[in-house]
Order: sequence, then C-alpha cells, then structure tokens
Amino acid sequence: MRGLPTIAELHTRVASAVLGEVLAYWSSFYDRGVLPSFDDVEPWQIKAALPYVWIWRRDVDADRFFCRVCGEHVNYIFGRNISGKACDEVMPAKMATEAQARWRHLIDNRIAHHLVGCVYHYADQEVMGERLILPRAASRNVRGGVLGVTDASQPTLRLVSPVDPAKFVGIGIGERRDYDAGPARHG
Repeated sequence: MRGLPTIAELHTRVASAVLGEVLAYWSSFYDRGVLPSFDDVEPWQIKAALPYVWIWRRDVDADRFFCRVCGEHVNYIFGRNISGKACDEVMPAKMATEAQARWRHLIDNRIAHHLVGCVYHYADQEVMGERLILPRAASRNVRGGVLGVTDASQPTLRLVSPVDPAKFVGIGIGERRDYDAGPARHG
C-alpha cells in the first residue's frame, strides 16, 4: 500500500525491548525481500519475547483464525491457554470479527500494525502497553497468518479466573499506525 510509512520508520517508533526483539527478527526476513512463514519462525531467536508472542494462522476455507502459539503473558490475559483455539472461541463475537478482519487486511496487503495505548480493556480495567502485529507468509500447511507481540503492564490487571471473554471491551485502543511491509517496497 503506497503512502504508508516504511518498516525503517517502524523501527524508530517501537519503544518496547520485547517488541524490538520480535521486529528485528521479522525484519531479518523482510530485509531479504520475503515475509517469514510459521515454518521459518525459530523460537530461540526471540527467546526473551516468547512470553509476549502470539501467532494466529489463517484458515481460508473456514474463514477463521486459529491460535498456533501463545505466550504465558498473553494466556494470563485470556485466563487460560488459548493455543489451538479459534479466535471466536476466546473473544466476544464482535471483537473476534474485528480482529480477524484487521488480520486479513494486514496479510492480504502486507502491512505491519503498531499500537501504543490500551492494549487490553477488560470490564473496568485498562491495561496499557504496546503491540505489534506482523504479517506472515504461507507455509506448507498454513495459509499465512500474523505474528504478534504485546508488551503490557500486567501487574495492574486484576483477573478473576476463569475469565469471561464476554467482559472484554477491547483489545486495542490508542495510537495506531500501519506500515508498508510489502517486501518489494521496503526502504
């Protein structure tokens, strides 16, 4: 998408060391003109960020996203391990629809997304932080997806387990920016 800021500009905007580690790793593929697939992701390369990482795979036939990997900090927010679950199984219907539409847009248009502000809004609680969502390429058995990382100030969050997904108000309220992640257009 022409007119968007570049990935080089995104590097200057990311404040979180956790997000910076994931962005640097993803950029090692991007700088070679490709996007990483699920098969390309080597967890040891982003070891410090793993508790904050989430990977959703796109199932085009079912028109849904399924969680492939979810770090312990993100699982804490959802009150359980969401790996293997469909997006609409862990989020309220409206939020799941919005999230999946955003992820489709990022994948189809090769766009990276950065958010600073309220990364989770649960009932009466706002959790501030920073989030990065990066498109992934298709691999042998997966039709692409997103690699995300959310660095949130979780000590302020008070959850009662089990978490009721219907109490989620939002998963991203704040300053949002998209970045051109088309490998042919990086600069």
